[in-house]
Amino acid sequence: MNILQETSPERVFTVGGTCGTEAAPVSYLNNRYDGDIAVIWFDAHADLNSPDTSPSGHFHGMVLRTLLGNGPDVFCENIDRPIISRQVFLAGVRDMDKVEKQYIESSNVTICEIGNDLINQIATSGFSKIYVHIDVDVINPDHFSDSLMPTQGGPSCEQLSECLSELVKRFDIVGVGIVEYCGRQSKSANQISRILIEGGIINDSF
Repeated sequence: MNILQETSPERVFTVGGTCGTEAAPVSYLNNRYDGDIAVIWFDAHADLNSPDTSPSGHFHGMVLRTLLGNGPDVFCENIDRPIISRQVFLAGVRDMDKVEKQYIESSNVTICEIGNDLINQIATSGFSKIYVHIDVDVINPDHFSDSLMPTQGGPSCEQLSECLSELVKRFDIVGVGIVEYCGRQSKSANQISRILIEGGIINDSF
């Protein structure tokens, strides 16, 4: 976070380990753009547990809830401006704990289908900037099997790439995070590169 604040970039591209990596870039960009940013969470999991509800205690399952202001104190105290629930658009989520479902039902978090549903929801949300979080476990493990927590179902690599391409064409993407890639297979790195290139994420801005 200190590096981001010192260099003050307009756009941030992050390649991280677990989803916990996203705490710094998302909170930084949300503060920089005064909350005028939609956070698209491409992920098989909602990452909406809190320290009180997490079955595992792993931070990567709490990071989105932390960005919303309810997480471990050591992280929350470094978030100058928490996001609010209407900024969050879950895309591809299919494995949630009961508490996460209850949180979504009581908040303004939006669950979207990957494709036109997501595009339309963002278009009507009123936000001018977008952060794109991509946990590679959002991809169907029959098409991509090198994620930390593979989860049945989800889009193919091509479907994710097509959705990213539409987002790039229509919206101002100021941040992208790629996380939870394990690197066990040589072909998987090429798959990720192809998704990002064909999706237009890797371009003159990043």
